Formats: sequence, C-alpha cells, structure tokens
Amino acid sequence: MKSVDEAKERTADGWRCSFTSQDMPLANAKEKGKTRKRRARWFAKPRLAKKALAKAKAASKKVKKKVKKQKSKKGTSSNEKKLEPIAENFGRSNQGRRLIKQQMVEVLDLDVTKFPDKPAFDADSGKCRLKIPAAEGQTWTTVVLKSPVFFEQEYAKRDRAQYGKSVALHFQTLKKQLNDQQRGPWLKLLKAMCEMPDVTA
Repeated sequence: MKSVDEAKERTADGWRCSFTSQDMPLANAKEKGKTRKRRARWFAKPRLAKKALAKAKAASKKVKKKVKKQKSKKGTSSNEKKLEPIAENFGRSNQGRRLIKQQMVEVLDLDVTKFPDKPAFDADSGKCRLKIPAAEGQTWTTVVLKSPVFFEQEYAKRDRAQYGKSVALHFQTLKKQLNDQQRGPWLKLLKAMCEMPDVTA
C-alpha cells in the first residue's frame, strides 16, 4: 500500500481518478446537485411558457366572445351587408334609417378627403368644429343618430316612393357637390342637424 504522503503527491487528475463514485468529495457532489437543478429549471421553462401561452389564448377568446356579444346586442355587427343607396331602400324603416347613417359616413369620408385641412369634426374627439352655438357639445355620433329623423321630417309629406327618391337624390347631390369642391350644402345640412334635439340610439 502507498503511504498517505505518496497519495497526496498525485496530480489533480490522478487524485480525482483515484476516487470511486461513492468516495466522491462533498464539493463535487454539491456541484452535481446544482447542475441537476439548473437542468430541471431549463427544461421547466418551455413547459411554463406553453402554459402561459395557453392561458393568454383562452383569455383572448373570452374577450373576443364578449365583444361579439356586445356588438350583436347593439346591432352593430360587422357582418351586416352594405345596402345599395337606391330609392327603394330609403324607406321609413330600420333598414332605411341604417342606409341613411351609412350614407352619412360616406359623405363624411368624402368631405375629409376633399377638405383635409378643414375637417367638420375633430379626428380625435369627434366633436363638431362648426362655429355656431348649436354645434357646441355635438359629436359625429350624435349627428349621425339625428340624420334619419332629419330626413323623415324634411320629406314628411312625401309618400313612400317619393320619400325614397328624394333622400337618394339628396345624397347623390351632396356627393357631387363635394367632388366639385362645393362644401356649402354639406355644412348647411350639418348645421341643421346640430340644431335638432338629441336623439337616443
């Protein structure tokens, strides 16, 4: 047998090789334990990420479902077909009123395109920018809600067929005027709607 002194003179490699797995120094055992823990954490990360992703997807589905339900309650579903602005569709009905609101949006878009430096409504707040007392506190939403009532009062004495023709012609004329850089009639219409009492949805 070799003496203790001889054993101590071994190189670092020889010293390590002289031990079995059972006789491994405590420091090395601790290091292996740390390595195992690091590996366990490393393998756990993808699993945690997958769980977080699944939770996020589930939450997103819930939000989408809620928004869809709210839209269907309000009758503002994006699946609603766009109505043709022909005289037959401008009736004193829910469909006719929806078409009037649809046309108001189209005319506003045209107005913004033709007069980008002087918008009738503020892009951020939606407030009306007309310099009249009646426009104070009025927004694009309140004006659009009033529009069907305005046309029904404007052409109250017309029968069903005449009413549809009159409203269709009114919007055709407004669009033509804006395309020809004639903004006066459109602003006059907005002024008249601002002066009307507010209408609830």
